[in-house]
Amino acid sequence: MRRWHHAGQASSDHDSPHAVPRPYDALVAYVREPNPRSRRILIAATNEAEEVVGTAEVALPLADNTHLAHVSIQVDPGHHHARRGGAPSANRRVRESLE
Repeated sequence: MRRWHHAGQASSDHDSPHAVPRPYDALVAYVREPNPRSRRILIAATNEAEEVVGTAEVALPLADNTHLAHVSIQVDPGHHHARRGGAPSANRRVRESLE
């Protein structure tokens, strides 16, 4: 989970330098504590060297708007070749992983 956090934070720092970072401990608590209102899924995209080059965070509402999915995709800027894959490719991979 540390590698997932690092890749996501690197992307956030690059794309939104004024955003308040999410501490690692907050991520761990977010994942461990059940949420009765949504199902949460964390996905890591890795390269051939098993480095985490991107992340996806999916929240599936369980009470209202259950036909929606809230998806956040981040790609580590240190892996610029992965960023050129584009959001459409990443979105497709997330959708495929949820099927």
